[in-house]
Amino acid sequence: MKTKSIIWTLVATNTIAIFVILIVLIALKKPQSQSTPTAAPTVPVETPTTPTQPETNTQSNIAQAILKDVLQTTDSLYDQTLLAYKMKINQEPPYWGKHIVGYADAKEGRYPEAIDKLQRRLQTAPNDLENRYTLAWTYAKRQDYTQAEQICNQCLQIDPKFSRAALMKGWIKLQQGDAAAAMAVCQRALEDTPEAAGLHYGMGRLYALDGKYDQAIASYTEAARLKPDAAELYLHMGLVYERAEQVVKAQEAFRKAIELNENYAAAYLLMGVSLDKASRHDEAATAYQKAMVHQPVFPEAQLFMGLQSLRLKDDQTAARYFTQALSMKPDYPQAHLGLGLAYMVSEQFEKAKKELELLATLNPEMMEKLGVIIQTHVSGQQ
Repeated sequence: MKTKSIIWTLVATNTIAIFVILIVLIALKKPQSQSTPTAAPTVPVETPTTPTQPETNTQSNIAQAILKDVLQTTDSLYDQTLLAYKMKINQEPPYWGKHIVGYADAKEGRYPEAIDKLQRRLQTAPNDLENRYTLAWTYAKRQDYTQAEQICNQCLQIDPKFSRAALMKGWIKLQQGDAAAAMAVCQRALEDTPEAAGLHYGMGRLYALDGKYDQAIASYTEAARLKPDAAELYLHMGLVYERAEQVVKAQEAFRKAIELNENYAAAYLLMGVSLDKASRHDEAATAYQKAMVHQPVFPEAQLFMGLQSLRLKDDQTAARYFTQALSMKPDYPQAHLGLGLAYMVSEQFEKAKKELELLATLNPEMMEKLGVIIQTHVSGQQ
């Protein structure tokens, strides 16, 4: 059919043409108005509604089929969102120190304030390793790796066996794309301080990023033996178990992280995701809610609640959560896609189009994948 070839051409030439596909979807599935004779009847005739119902059902069915594909395909919105959040966790520099003055500012992204406080303290106590280490961590969080590494070297000049500085230095090497150097730094430090839990933890993270899950778990287990109260350690252990497809052990690790730190929002979120995947949706929702309680500004938690609502075919609730996520993070492509899908299945196509226009600007690749799915279902109905 001619319409099919037009759609294919649009998809092939421009990602933005997906919006045209949405409009085509509406136009093709709306009931066609009938031409009326010039001389209108003197008595108004009510337009019958019965013939339009199958068309509406077809339109709704297409929207539901598109949603199902987006949520369940290998490159699904759900998996993309989870991967993005795990990458965010892995990019967080390890902190294995005390929560001294300046730490809270750095943790919340107030880097100038944190640096100012820490540098003023160093003026009166230049050999304070805890203070200097936290300053290095602050620069690492700000992705100023050159400055962070210089401060790590200063720490090691003061105390060559200060293992946390070696761990941070190894992590910086990894962020700079030199995994071999990162591993070498941590291994050398372990020779000097084999009982340093932080180094075993760091080695675990390096092994995990390299796909060596057995070695990662062994390193995390040794770190847990040396420092059994480290919640962050169990969070990363759970991530490795998930990658190794050991779901029960992953959930046990997330529970342990929560047991050690009942305010650990990230652990609640990852527990929720794991439960969701196991179709334990009520328990997952409880975990997501706790994540939002302990971290009120947590767009990822809002987004996963929205995704769960979409899976359970509650598009109104889904739209509410996606909207909340976007109020916290306006340039969140997954949230724009989720909201667009929620509007699509509720047949609010103009609103869906607006969200997908924003998605195309923020993440053209994601929009292109959605476009292929939309095109497949629309053309399949012609």
